[in-house]
This record gives sequence, C-alpha cells and structure tokens, in this order.
Amino acid sequence: MVPPRHVLVTGAARGIGAATALRFQRAGHRVTGLVRSLETLEIDTDGLEIVVGDLGEMDRSAFVAEHGPFDVLVNNAGHYPPTLLETLNLEDYRQILEVNLVAAVDLISLVSEFMKQQQWGRIVNVGSITTSVAWSGWADRVAYASSKGGLEVATRVAARSLGPHSITVNTISPGAIPTAAEPAESENHLILSMQALPFRGSVEDVASAIAFLASEDAKFITGQNINVDGGWVMQ
Repeated sequence: MVPPRHVLVTGAARGIGAATALRFQRAGHRVTGLVRSLETLEIDTDGLEIVVGDLGEMDRSAFVAEHGPFDVLVNNAGHYPPTLLETLNLEDYRQILEVNLVAAVDLISLVSEFMKQQQWGRIVNVGSITTSVAWSGWADRVAYASSKGGLEVATRVAARSLGPHSITVNTISPGAIPTAAEPAESENHLILSMQALPFRGSVEDVASAIAFLASEDAKFITGQNINVDGGWVMQ
C-alpha cells in the first residue's frame, strides 16, 4: 500500500492546476494548493488546503517552512501574457521569468531538502510545447516560451542532481488544452489539423500524466519531457 503523500500544486485555482489538485485529493493524498487569488477559484476546495500568495513576490522559503514538508511538488503556476520581441518590455519579461522559471527552481531547491532526508520525492514541472513548435500562433509569447525552455533544462539538471536521493524530476508539456473559454471554431479546426489525434485533450488528461509521474509506477523515469498534446510534437 502506497502511503498518502503531501502534494504541493502551484497555480491550483483553475485549469490544469485545479484538475491536478483534485486528482491527488481523490486518490487520498493531502494536497496544498497555492493560488494567486480566491476570486479565480474554479473548484470545490473541500478537502484541500488552499494558500493565497503571489509566487513571484512571496517569501517562498517561509511558505515551505510553514506549510511543508512536501513529498510531491507540481510546478504548474505560470504567467502567459503576450510579449512581442519587437516591443519587449524587460520589466515585464523579468516578471514572467520570476514566476515561470525562478520561482519554480527555487521551490525545487526548497522542497528537495526534505525529500533528500527521506530519500524519496517526486517533482513534476509543467512546461509547454511552445518550446518545440515554431507555430505562428505563439509569435507573441517570447517570454513565456523562453521561460518554459529554461524550465526544461532545469528539469534535467535537477534530475541529475537529485537522482542519487531517489528523487525524480520530470516535465509535462501540454499541447493546446481547452480552458473555460473555448477557442473559435476556426482555431479549433487549426489545432486539430496539427495533432495526430482527431480530438482535443482536457485538463484531466494532463493531470493523469502528472499523477503517473508522481507514482511508484514511474520510479525509473527522470529527467524527461513528456508531451501531452495529441501527437502535435513527436520526438
């Protein structure tokens, strides 16, 4: 019997983060969900520990000390605002990197201290296929794409560093996953034409992949990037 784990999911208010938090909670694990605002919550928080905080500005060390230790970390929080290369504002760029990359790496460093002590841990970073596909639809996401590219590299470095302690570190890269605001029919048709599979994925599909990587079944998988994209990117 696998013992219940303490799971930290960042960006847990909605979308992939919310689906992931619920997936772990329903499996009997203790879940702490970090959200930027209660106003954006789209899930029933019954059974979840919800903490409000801006990941890019909060004292992350104090947060882990107060609410941890954690056995599983899901680095899901991310900013996705448009940033054109031609009109790039460096301050905006730095803020996106702070949340999407710097905070994620900082949390890996912080939570892994306890994981090292118990010689077990699971870290799953949520990346993006924007790092692999030069699609014109992402031409205005230079900050987001570069932050996720950095996260993929950080995943491999952390996997090598933490592997001797039986801690796995992997990245899940979702494709075009529908959110509450469904795309226009023309965009939906374009996305399906990019995929191998003839249907759109869901946040639950991504949550299932994350849950697998956090399980005992994935104990021999580390340093990998797994695309959950319906066959958009094939490597």
